[in-house]
Amino acid sequence: MAIIDIFTHVMPKPFLDRLADLVPGHAALTAFPRLITLWDMDARLRLMDQFDGYQQVLSLANPPLELIAPPARSPDLARFVNDQMAELCGRHPDRFPAFVASLPMNNVEAALAEIDRAVGDLGARGVQVFTNVAGEPLSALKFRPIFRRMAQHDLPVWVHPMRGPQFADYASEQASENEIWFMFGWPYETTACMTRLIYAGLLDELPSLKIITHHMGGMIPYFSGKIGLGFRQIFFGAPDRNPVAEECGLKRPPADYFHMLYADTALNGEAAPTRCGHAFFGTAHCLFATDAPFDAEQGRGLIAKTIRAVEALEISAAERAQILAGNARAEGTPMQTRSIKVPLRDGTMSAYLAVPDRTPAGAVIAIMEIWGVNDTMRHHAHEFTEVGFVCLVPDLFWRQEPGVELSDGNPDHVRKAFDLYYDFDYDLGVRDMTDTWDFLKQMPEANGKVGAVGYCLGGKLCYLMCCRTDIDCAVAYYGTYIEHRIREAPNLHRPFMLHMALRDRWVQAEVNELLERRLSPNPLVTIHKYPGADHAFARKGGRTYSKPEADRALGLTVEFFRQHL
Repeated sequence: MAIIDIFTHVMPKPFLDRLADLVPGHAALTAFPRLITLWDMDARLRLMDQFDGYQQVLSLANPPLELIAPPARSPDLARFVNDQMAELCGRHPDRFPAFVASLPMNNVEAALAEIDRAVGDLGARGVQVFTNVAGEPLSALKFRPIFRRMAQHDLPVWVHPMRGPQFADYASEQASENEIWFMFGWPYETTACMTRLIYAGLLDELPSLKIITHHMGGMIPYFSGKIGLGFRQIFFGAPDRNPVAEECGLKRPPADYFHMLYADTALNGEAAPTRCGHAFFGTAHCLFATDAPFDAEQGRGLIAKTIRAVEALEISAAERAQILAGNARAEGTPMQTRSIKVPLRDGTMSAYLAVPDRTPAGAVIAIMEIWGVNDTMRHHAHEFTEVGFVCLVPDLFWRQEPGVELSDGNPDHVRKAFDLYYDFDYDLGVRDMTDTWDFLKQMPEANGKVGAVGYCLGGKLCYLMCCRTDIDCAVAYYGTYIEHRIREAPNLHRPFMLHMALRDRWVQAEVNELLERRLSPNPLVTIHKYPGADHAFARKGGRTYSKPEADRALGLTVEFFRQHL
């Protein structure tokens, strides 16, 4: 069983040795030497040997660099420690497949340069930041370039809570007592940080940004009901109107943004909170992590108990594997992306191609909606490439307007999209997808098996391909206008999955009933229903996006592709 622990802490010995000069008298100088597996790699590897298939993504332990060195010195310190981390991964690539870079957050320009260096030269698969920067909130605009740069790299931001005993429990006191700052202060710190980032509009500006919250999102899953009901909303709002969210200009209900976050399983191995966190974030946004080696057993207890907690989740084996390792591979696996030309029998079509680092692999044609090959479709391509598939997004409108990229939030774009859609020739579209299928089968990165997944317009093409071609399998989202070609259902002879939104404004209930009645008797057809979902529930950032349904559909689609490709 493969296990990738995405939030484990390390203190490279050369860095630990430098701490005495940098912060003499710091508590870490007396505590960390006692935690041998934190800095002694031989001891750490012996610990890891006790767990089959277990790997670790390395991140630097506290304290943050900005609390160790001033802005003029912290950039050199970041380079030093990131070089050490890269060296550890290089020496033990089978045990430490990736590391997370540390940043000099008190020097933003230097932090941006270090992101590019650590990612481009050292192979870092993300960065670690803390919930506050020496007391300043991460939501401050001065730190926004950090998040923009990570979105450009399409890599995650690991967020670790930072709070010490100087955060008093009561206003009349000077310090926190009974380690409340640690036990409950850290979960609060994470929750406050994420809330401030959300209300600052970060995820409206960067909807594809990946933020991994430590300790299963802090308090978020356990108080999710509080997210949906603000204090002022009680008196001056409505069930669907939050005055504070409106004043901040949020484009969606606040809860939607919290569902966009990722969370790890570092909960000291407790099963009940793990279940609660998983119920909120969903399989696709949960990653295995233990916080090792920070326990009284040099990390052994955290690892063993957290594995048991994930094993106790009432989910399929495929979902469990996704949490234990699949999602980590998604976040930590480099992929190659490029624009290519696909030769067709009557021309050449542009396409966006994403290739995983491990090939040959099964291939997926991701067939667009009516908005062109836009950020949404590139995001879908990455979703499939991150779990190991070659993915190609063809430019369906190449005959009408090549290279068009549209948004459902722009009225002019909406009009143009529907004009292109109503002029689109489905028969030529199936022929183009058949040529694309042939092209992918021949690619050296592919294993010869090809499936398709389509959204709206693309979903109908997937249905027609299962009726007219020998594609290995296909998945349709929403079933839009399949009823117009329902007479071809007797010819459906390839494995076909349909995600059916039961509140789809473009597919009436009578049509869904017709599709189920005519398609479900075929043993090659699988239909999944989403009772509360509207059309385009999987379009991340769209007006009707619904994360729980989108995550469920993605998990089922990936499992289907793994079965057939």
